[in-house]
Amino acid sequence: MKKLFAVAPMTLAAAVGIAFLPTHESEAARGIAPCDAEHTELASTPQRRGRFETLPDVALSQKVEEKLNAIAATYQKRTGKAFVVTSGTRAPGSQAEIIFDKLQRGEDLGKLYRDKSAVAELKRVFDEAKSQKRGKEATIALITAAIRAQMKRGIFISAHLRAGAADVRSTSMDADERRAFVDSTRDVGGVTVIFESTPPHFHLQLD
Repeated sequence: MKKLFAVAPMTLAAAVGIAFLPTHESEAARGIAPCDAEHTELASTPQRRGRFETLPDVALSQKVEEKLNAIAATYQKRTGKAFVVTSGTRAPGSQAEIIFDKLQRGEDLGKLYRDKSAVAELKRVFDEAKSQKRGKEATIALITAAIRAQMKRGIFISAHLRAGAADVRSTSMDADERRAFVDSTRDVGGVTVIFESTPPHFHLQLD
């Protein structure tokens, strides 16, 4: 059974917010796919970074790292644990691969990203490549080019592209720990939190 968990007074992007915090066994125990930027659950060993942990090669801006440390300090007081950051600042190619994977799974990007016109543009690139029977690498290259072009026009499909966001692993948290994490972000403030279910993770974006 899944319970709705409202978070106030935080602003929740696209009215998605913390859609739910499952109270049953964790996704990790059930083998659900890991967070964005993770290819397998055991692919990388987290490394300590301040009060939290990150996967190797995760890049974070100073302002995001400071916010995460503040949240991590509060979260540790509540749980005695450190959370794992799985993604931070992204290059266009990395974002393009995520966009490709989500579209390939049939997800509605309009429910995830605020800029609907930017979403529609990338969806057209994907659809055209698919109609031309282009492979994954070629399609990702086309999406990457489209994202770069958007960035030159000052359009950023994701806050990850401008060093203002991070993803936190949720699959290692039980229901109480997820609630503790959300409460910690609320106490610190200045951040919008979205629970993304496919693949499951917390997306944090600086306000």
